[in-house]
Amino acid sequence: MAAFEADISSVRRHDRNSRQVPVLGVAGQQRLSECTALVVGLRGAGAQVAKNLVLGGVERLSIVDCEPVRWTDLSGNEMLRPEDAERGDVRRDVSLRAPLQALNAFGAVTALEDVSSMTADGLLPALQRQRYSVVVLCDLPRGVAEALATHCHEAGVPVVVANVYGVFGSVFCDFGDAFDVCDLRARPQLPFSVEAIASASVAGERLRLTLKLFEAVAPAALATGDPIELQQFSGAAPLHTQLNGLRGRVVGVAAPQLVTVDVDVGAAALGDWQQAADVAAPQATSGVLRPLPLQATLAFRPYAEVFAAPEEALHGRRSADGNGCEQELCHALSRALEDFRAAHGGRSPRVDELPPVVERVRERCASLVAVEDDVADFVRVLGAAARFSLQPFAAFFGGLAAQEAVKAVTAVGAPLRQLLYHNFFEAAPDDLLARDAAADAAAAAWAATRYADQAAFLGAAAHEALQNLRLFVVGAGALGCELLCHAAAMGIGAGAAGGVTVADADWIERSNTSRQRLFLEADLGANKALTAARALRALNGDVRVEAAAAMFSYRDAVLAAPCDDAAAPVAFCSAAIDGADVVVTALDSAAARNDTSAACCRWGRPVLNAGTDGLRANSSVHLPGVSRPLRATATDAAAAAAGHHCVPPGVRRSVEHCVATAVAKFADYVAG
Repeated sequence: MAAFEADISSVRRHDRNSRQVPVLGVAGQQRLSECTALVVGLRGAGAQVAKNLVLGGVERLSIVDCEPVRWTDLSGNEMLRPEDAERGDVRRDVSLRAPLQALNAFGAVTALEDVSSMTADGLLPALQRQRYSVVVLCDLPRGVAEALATHCHEAGVPVVVANVYGVFGSVFCDFGDAFDVCDLRARPQLPFSVEAIASASVAGERLRLTLKLFEAVAPAALATGDPIELQQFSGAAPLHTQLNGLRGRVVGVAAPQLVTVDVDVGAAALGDWQQAADVAAPQATSGVLRPLPLQATLAFRPYAEVFAAPEEALHGRRSADGNGCEQELCHALSRALEDFRAAHGGRSPRVDELPPVVERVRERCASLVAVEDDVADFVRVLGAAARFSLQPFAAFFGGLAAQEAVKAVTAVGAPLRQLLYHNFFEAAPDDLLARDAAADAAAAAWAATRYADQAAFLGAAAHEALQNLRLFVVGAGALGCELLCHAAAMGIGAGAAGGVTVADADWIERSNTSRQRLFLEADLGANKALTAARALRALNGDVRVEAAAAMFSYRDAVLAAPCDDAAAPVAFCSAAIDGADVVVTALDSAAARNDTSAACCRWGRPVLNAGTDGLRANSSVHLPGVSRPLRATATDAAAAAAGHHCVPPGVRRSVEHCVATAVAKFADYVAG
């Protein structure tokens, strides 16, 4: 009986992770499911990393942070509650009590309770006692991070370091001296059917073939330099069968259905192919062009070395025109902020304490750029915002750090090489450097709430405007649920005039539970919108949430728009758009995104659009009267149709997903 239950559990676990397999591969997902990870530091970014690794399916996650919960922590970590700050509970204990474990019934989350100090001396023994698959260090003092990262480098343990300073931050990766990447591009290796050999020629010691495919090549499906293998070739020419099993590389995609490849056929066969190449007409054949994983071995420098002299380790150092230097400025500012914190008990500078910090940045960047007034303002604004913990930016850097940790474990995807800074300078309020006492006093009214840092950063008026925002989210899948979660943590819709509406007619499947935190194993079979609304109320009872378990009627929304002459009835969708200040589309269908964007344009409502494709993503903002509505092209739709991560209800587009779902349904039936 125990063996039977273990088999059922294994099947259900595979079903849960089935949407990740086409991206990570079977071997990559297996490595992730067997890994042990450690997250050190559980403020905003650290909490997001822990959440994402648990959702991703790690076998065991250990967390450590013995600092007490402060009110300012709540602005960057939605898993914390006001009573945690009131009691001053320890962060690791709260994170363990929070629904971390419930996010994955097939993994384990443990807290390292024997760590009593967040210093190098207090943390190093935990790393020395056990060898982890990957270690993620979040928002630690520079000296502590350097000591732990140095130990990891010497021990051959991949390490990711994430730091968030208000509206800018960094992610660093060190995967060792020789890290083997199994698949740099991290995309499904879908085969292409070959209709004919359009041309053949000898290029040096290789055979160059231009192949005509039956179907068009979707964007990014094939790129110059990609390794390929020829399979199942047959045709009138005897040489065609000799192509089977040959490997080579793509040298060009001349048209949507024409791909040129170089393959090794051997010196003896080159002459025969040279004669065959004299035939002008295309040679009819049939076969398969299969892309292969692009592999590489990468070397990483230690954290202390890169932090002191980043040189070419800064990811994307220069802009295309050669004048961009934001990476260097952010690195110099982070060093200056760390120096200030070390000298002032760990706190960040106030506005009146920024001049010495700016001067340090000037000194460090003197050889790179003349720090003129506009650049100095850039540094001052980022420095002034560094003392705030803010949900959106903690989520961004936490998600990025977790993605790099997954790459370290699975060896799938090109890792950061090695230090990336990103800033959201435009998100800072215009008056951040010139707040008067009255403005500070108004924001202080939120000091003992989960919005403490957010209100202090935005100002009381802007924070209250967020609370009174009316948000309509179309789609409660992976992206929709993540956005809803962060919106609720920020208090969007918590004001008397605000509210959040979510619409989705789909039901929850086990494979949905690995991609967001609002759906649990116990919710299988329930409606997504209703379940998400219930989870949001539990996350933040201040937020007013409404849900519709109905398919959003995009065409009705367009037809019922006020500028339309047709006297069509106003359906739920058009009423929801009319009652919203902002609309967010988190939809599978390109046509649905187009229709919703058009409806929002007619109703005069801003719309945010986002989509994912494996380890890649895109987002766009469309403002009425400023930007055109979304127009997803046929190529975009074809690319989306080739994906496996985001599909309409009940649809399976990968063999792995089909098999996993069928086996899981049978196991559920047998288990009763």
